[in-house]
Amino acid sequence: MEETTHAPTPEAARKRKRRKRKKLLKGLLVGLLTAAALGGGAYGLVRLLGAEDETAPEVLTGFVTRGAITSRVEGSGVAVARDSASVTIPAAGSILEVFVSEGDRVAAGDRLFVSASPELEARLKSAQDALNDAREGVARAQQNRDDQARKVNRVYTQLQSLSAEPRSATATASFDGLLTDVARLLPGDTVSEGEVLATLVDDSSYLLRLYFSYTYEEEIYVGQPATVSVPVLMSRLPGTVAEIHLVERISPEGSKLFEVLLEVPNPGTLTAEMEAGATLEGAEGELYPYEGGALEISRSVRITAPMDGTVEAMDVYNYSRVRAGQTVCTVRGPGREAELQSLREQLESEQSYLRDLEEAITRAYAQVEEAQQGVAQAQENLAVLDAVAPIDGTVLALGIAPGDEVQTGHVAVSIADTSTMVINAGVDEMSVSSIRTGMEVEIDQWGQLAYGVVESVSLSGQYENGVSRFPVVISVDNSEDLLRPGSYVNYSFTASQNEDCLLVPVQCVKYVETEEGRQKAVFVRADTPPEDAAELLTELSGVPEGFWPVLVETGISDSSNVELLSPWLEEGTELYQTQVRADLYG
Repeated sequence: MEETTHAPTPEAARKRKRRKRKKLLKGLLVGLLTAAALGGGAYGLVRLLGAEDETAPEVLTGFVTRGAITSRVEGSGVAVARDSASVTIPAAGSILEVFVSEGDRVAAGDRLFVSASPELEARLKSAQDALNDAREGVARAQQNRDDQARKVNRVYTQLQSLSAEPRSATATASFDGLLTDVARLLPGDTVSEGEVLATLVDDSSYLLRLYFSYTYEEEIYVGQPATVSVPVLMSRLPGTVAEIHLVERISPEGSKLFEVLLEVPNPGTLTAEMEAGATLEGAEGELYPYEGGALEISRSVRITAPMDGTVEAMDVYNYSRVRAGQTVCTVRGPGREAELQSLREQLESEQSYLRDLEEAITRAYAQVEEAQQGVAQAQENLAVLDAVAPIDGTVLALGIAPGDEVQTGHVAVSIADTSTMVINAGVDEMSVSSIRTGMEVEIDQWGQLAYGVVESVSLSGQYENGVSRFPVVISVDNSEDLLRPGSYVNYSFTASQNEDCLLVPVQCVKYVETEEGRQKAVFVRADTPPEDAAELLTELSGVPEGFWPVLVETGISDSSNVELLSPWLEEGTELYQTQVRADLYG
């Protein structure tokens, strides 16, 4: 019987295509769940099965799980010896003998090679000649300075002797105030030292001395405001308690009184001896003194002639107001001003020359120091002709052989102490807080494993390409010569780990915009908003209905999961991850 075949209708073809896609998506779902379980998280595909719209996006979700998580820091760098040194040729010459070979271990002080250099011997002699010249320069400069110092002393003594003779002097006001009792003196009048020229009165304020009953002792204090009445002016002025003297004055009525000194600013109309009274404010009212008093001058001094001589100028009068430092009278005594001025100018000139000689001595000493350094350097260079190892280590490179003619600066021997190697690593700002000195580090050099420790962690980062990285120094014990200097190695160490914590897939943590700024959130599947659902300023694109944003704080992470610190979410809580197009798998 011949078998008949029929071409499928377009509708049948579409159904077979949908069944084929569903089968493929089911397989994909199983594979994703298996991979997620192996990675420490659980992923789910929702609406991957039974989708009617072939091009509709499918929702990929993940779940909250509990487990362990480890954060590791990995990188690469170059291993270098902690200590290294190079011995170079200080001057052109010839190599006489070499005592080491590449790979030899040497100790500090071991002989390396011997060379000869006529140039270095000539340099040493030249440096020693320069040092002798510099020392002679210091001796000459010191002799010149001593001779000049004696000359300065002679001129100074002459000036002091001449200055001791009488000369002009002024009498000045020691403070702002008013002059009284001014002597009437004209230019040419003779005065004696100490003769009173005027009295200077400070009339900016006056004192009022009053007596109060000891009943008010606890109510009166220094700085207390007072109201002062001056009957003759028919005015009331402010005052202040300046001093309190706990004397014992007995009134005719038998009351014991103490003294209170008030300071009264002068508005411009007060004079000494004006009658005045005052009241103070007490706890239960005004406090009155036993009796009134009279205003007193607060300060006065006598201005006297500063020396014997004749009045040169005195342009002040009774009640002249003067400022502090203002000249009241100038008195001139007999003297030789022209000679004094000549000696002053000579002294200034001689002192200037003396300072120049002091600077010359300083320069001479600097030349001696420079010459000494030249001799020391020449001697050091000569010593290198019989070169010794500066450190313990291994000879890594040998650039000389007996009989070689070498030039200045040629590297003869390179030595490194390879017993300890260091690797300079860079740790990003997210991991550096977990790095501590002493942490173990795994070192991989082309499959050869070694172990080191974190020696130091820098407190300041180096910003580059949008990332701040903190320098970390790794120290490796290389006593077994596992690492070669200059070799490229990979390093890896555990930054932090937690054994029992809540985990969410890293793809489920999103950044959202809230009133507090940009924050981390996960979107929880629920029929109604959770109690801690967040209010977002803008909706996150692609999140379907039924998922609600919850702000979270996260801890350490690995390539698959991130530690959830808060809030507490039940294990198995389903979270939105992303959306994919189902037809991409058709």
